[in-house]
Amino acid sequence: MSVATITAGPPVVRLELPESLAGQLRTGAPVTLTDSDLPDVSRTGHVVQVYPAITAGRVTADAQFSGLSEHFIGRRVNASIAVGERQALVVPRRFVETRFGIDYVTVLAADKQASAVPVQTAPVADAAMVELLSGVAAGDTLVAKGPAK
Repeated sequence: MSVATITAGPPVVRLELPESLAGQLRTGAPVTLTDSDLPDVSRTGHVVQVYPAITAGRVTADAQFSGLSEHFIGRRVNASIAVGERQALVVPRRFVETRFGIDYVTVLAADKQASAVPVQTAPVADAAMVELLSGVAAGDTLVAKGPAK
């Protein structure tokens, strides 16, 4: 049993992630740390090493942060890491209107006629925005309902 681990070099944060993310985790991926004891403190760094072994269903990676203090030594913190990206249609939530449990957006056609189109939505990190999964395509002109907030 390991009692102490002594390292040399700059301090790193060791991340243990689910095995399902092993194929998507890359060196250089951005990482954001937040501490529940210090809610206004967050640090941004990047993955510097991904270990090839999977142990107990977890893949291990090291992340480096500039100016990392000793406050984080021996602590568990929340980490957000970019493991992939994709293109998405993300619009302000005010463009979406829900009627009878179905989400609609108003699309302006080439002849300037507006029509309500049902869409499937998904939440995004910003609560004021929403992703449109189906119903519209890139290049469609949407009309907002009501004034901007």
